[in-house]
Amino acid sequence: MEKVKEKIRDNFFVLLIFILTILILTIPLMQEKLIYGDDMWFHLLRIQSLSDSLKCKSFFVKINASMANGFGYASSMFYPDLFLYVPAVLIAFFNLNLVLSYKIFVFFLLTLMFVLFYKSFLYISDNKNIALFGTVFLMLSKVMVLSLYSRFALGEFIGFIFILPALVGMYDYIYKDFSRPQFLIIAFIGLINSHLITGLIVLIFCLLIFIINIKTSIKNPNKLLKLLGSTVLVLLVAAYFWMPLTEQLLHQKFYLSNSWTDVSNEEYTIYDFFANPKYSIGYSVIISIPFLLYGLFSKKIENHAKKYFYYFILITTLLVLSPVWNVFSSGLNIIQFKWRLLGIIIDLYIISLVMVMKEYLKEFNSEKQKLILLISFSILAFFTFDNYNNYYVGNLKYDEQYIKENLYVNTESIGGGFEYLPIEVQNPLDIFHSITNIATINGKEIKGEKYPNLIFSLNNARYRWRHN
Repeated sequence: MEKVKEKIRDNFFVLLIFILTILILTIPLMQEKLIYGDDMWFHLLRIQSLSDSLKCKSFFVKINASMANGFGYASSMFYPDLFLYVPAVLIAFFNLNLVLSYKIFVFFLLTLMFVLFYKSFLYISDNKNIALFGTVFLMLSKVMVLSLYSRFALGEFIGFIFILPALVGMYDYIYKDFSRPQFLIIAFIGLINSHLITGLIVLIFCLLIFIINIKTSIKNPNKLLKLLGSTVLVLLVAAYFWMPLTEQLLHQKFYLSNSWTDVSNEEYTIYDFFANPKYSIGYSVIISIPFLLYGLFSKKIENHAKKYFYYFILITTLLVLSPVWNVFSSGLNIIQFKWRLLGIIIDLYIISLVMVMKEYLKEFNSEKQKLILLISFSILAFFTFDNYNNYYVGNLKYDEQYIKENLYVNTESIGGGFEYLPIEVQNPLDIFHSITNIATINGKEIKGEKYPNLIFSLNNARYRWRHN
């Protein structure tokens, strides 16, 4: 017991910042209703359909029978949903409603995010206060806040949790002794089980870093062997998902085979990068840029801190440079939207900022560091509240009853591109206008108690799942 008390005393400030951060980030959830976000219907039905399957004692399904107005939809085949079993279990086995289960799930995700971010930044900085600064800056960034609420991009938000550990894992491989391969292992298992597009972006970036620093692998073959071993472990653990997915893609054409977006037609300027109301890194980054630039020109700062800033500049330039997207649009369409790069961009920026702070705050004692952190926290909280104001205005609020009545039949509940439908389905929206067939005799509905000996033959019949 004494050891526990001592640990709490030693980490009291960390716990305080954790509570304050979670409190600020869950303010929009502190009401009975749920505020609408872009992909709300799709992700809520993903959760509800899993709970429907669990109630039928079907575990780890690939076809979500209750989606697409009861005709079924292969969301779980193409969109990883391992994490969604948390709220699905709460609904199916603990009888909680969908809205409450979702809110508990968000709290769980934010806690997981704080822990992984803090551990990652602590490994880079070796300083608790600086690690807290990086954690708070990233969690309260506009990219994170709006992806969770305004965009309701649940899968992508879960994927954001694992971008930083992946980057720190590569940092460990390139600049240290690669004693923590668990960063990369946890990161890519998490990415494969949350959001494949985010995982693809992170994988390509990690390969880029690997190639740029190929000398590290040549000089340290043991590192390379450990990296290869980690890769095999990730593939084995995630095989339950990617193997069935690969099989389907090799034998069947789906809507996702033909991109429903064109990144070359999507205008995204440097103004959008900083100030777009929904897809930007926000003003909190702008006010910190002078400090970062001042630090990067100092001889005190290590070169790898500057490299991460150069990576930030590189991907930002790619994001706002239209000719690149025009030339390579056929290949880049796989990420669907340019602004999907914002997740890795904000991580790279804050990593370089943390490395600069690591050097400059050495001269300050712990109390002064905490004061700087609290001031920074207050500024970031102000910008977060400002983002909430923009989010609240113009967005409808739905209660549990309304969501329950409209969830299965809302046309947004299978996504905007109908990606997981076979290409042979010519008019996807027709499934939401189909009339449920009811067996009748002389125009009257057949009821079991009136015809107890009635037998149906379902050979060659077409049927669909019908929720209660």
